[in-house]
Amino acid sequence: MTDQFTIPAVEIFRAGTWNGATSTEADLDAMVEASTRVGFVPPVKLGHATESGMPAFGWVENLRRMGASLMADLVELPEQLYAMIKARRYNAMSVEIYHDLERNGRTFPRVLRALALLGAELPAVDLRPLRDYLPQDDLPRAVYTTYAIEPPKIYARDPLNDALVTLDPNADVGWQEAGDMLLRYAKSLCSSPTPSAAELRAAIAEAKRAYPRLAGIYDRKDSAAAKMTVREISDEVSRRVVELRHHRPALSYHEAYDTVLKDEQIKRRYAAS
Repeated sequence: MTDQFTIPAVEIFRAGTWNGATSTEADLDAMVEASTRVGFVPPVKLGHATESGMPAFGWVENLRRMGASLMADLVELPEQLYAMIKARRYNAMSVEIYHDLERNGRTFPRVLRALALLGAELPAVDLRPLRDYLPQDDLPRAVYTTYAIEPPKIYARDPLNDALVTLDPNADVGWQEAGDMLLRYAKSLCSSPTPSAAELRAAIAEAKRAYPRLAGIYDRKDSAAAKMTVREISDEVSRRVVELRHHRPALSYHEAYDTVLKDEQIKRRYAAS
C-alpha cells in the first residue's frame, strides 16, 4: 500500500480583502462551524480544476480559527504528492469557498469547498509556503553560508491592547494566539457582546488569573514557550469542543468553545505558570 502523509496545523486562509471580496473572522468561524455539519469533508485538489471525476489528493480536516487565520490539518496525502510538496512543485494554496450554501435543510453562510494546491499559478492570499510546514528531517540537507544583514522591523497586532507592537524578525507569533485565547475567554465573561472598556479590562484580568500559563506567554512575548504551550492548549480545547458538540449537537461552535474554556478541569490542567 502506498504511504500516506499528514501535514498538521497549516494556515490555509486569512481574514482580509482578496480579489475584491472581504472575509472577516466571523466568516472564518462560520466555515469552522459548517465543517462539522455540512455533511462532507473538503478535498485537497491540484489547481482549480473543475472537471468532473477528478480524484481527491487528500482531505482538509480539523478546521479551526486561530486569530485571523484559518488553520487545518491536511491528511491522507499520497506519497507522490508529498514528494512534490517537498520539492516545491506545489508550494502555495488557494481555498474555494461556498457562499450561502443550502444543504441538509440549512443555509450555511460560508463553507470550505476545497483546498487547491498551486504550482505555477499565483495565489490571491499571501500565505507561508506549504513546504515550510514539513518536518525539518524531510527537507533536503545542504551546506550553506549565512551573511549578517540589518534585520527589518516586524510589526504584529497585540490582541489585548488592539495595538501594533514591534517584534524580533525571528519571533514566533504564538504569544498572539495566547492573547487571542485570553481575549475570547474574557469576552465570554462579559455581560454583553459589546462590553465597556472597564468591564473588558476586568474580564481580561480574570482571564489571566484563570490561565496564568497563557498570560505568562502573552506578557513575556515568550516565543519558545508559546510554540509548545499554545499548541498544546489549543489542540486540547479543539478536541474537547468536537467531543462536546458530538454529545450536544445543538450547541454552536462559539458556545462550545466558551464552555470548554470555562471548564475547571481545563483551568487546573494549565494552571502552572
